[in-house]
Amino acid sequence: MLTDVSLTEMLFRAAAYLVVAGVHGWSLALAAFALGDLGPRSEGRQTPSPFEHMSLSGFIAAIAVGTGWIHSLDMDAAALRWRRVGLLVCVAGSLAVIVALGLFASALRPAALAAFSPPLDRFSVQFLGVLGQMSLFFVVLNMLPLPPLTGGLLLSAAAPRLAGKLWRYAGWIGAIMAVVLILGRGGFLRPAVSVLRQALTPLGFGPG
Repeated sequence: MLTDVSLTEMLFRAAAYLVVAGVHGWSLALAAFALGDLGPRSEGRQTPSPFEHMSLSGFIAAIAVGTGWIHSLDMDAAALRWRRVGLLVCVAGSLAVIVALGLFASALRPAALAAFSPPLDRFSVQFLGVLGQMSLFFVVLNMLPLPPLTGGLLLSAAAPRLAGKLWRYAGWIGAIMAVVLILGRGGFLRPAVSVLRQALTPLGFGPG
């Protein structure tokens, strides 16, 4: 719950969400453009600005439990090279970028500790830890094939008709998802995050 989170932690989560949302939305739009879908670019989504990608419900969830999602990207499988497979490539590629972001944040922590004097060293290391942790939770959550998550595009690839119906209610689904995450404190994601963390440990991902 929000009452269990300090103001400093909330601010770090808010800042980390903006970084993740900007990087993820930009990389997803770039992947779509590279594979032939010009829609995200025409909608102004081909930018690293988080304010073009952020979702209100995703932002609230991020502050409350440390994970969230971006405003859904309207992608046309018919315009993509490899069509439905192209959607899979865009999802996998954009989420891989967030894994790399988490690894980068973890790798920067020793350098930040050495570069800054107190109290900036502690704050910078804490923020990088929150950013790395949020990156993992973000990836795991957004692999779920549900709108408005990025993984909802996987549903679009596998079952276009069903996905088309669900995307109409993406806003409501997002609101319900935020409530479920807050009430459950994101606990159902932890086993998968733990597996991902262990897989990344040889690559240098440190503790949160």
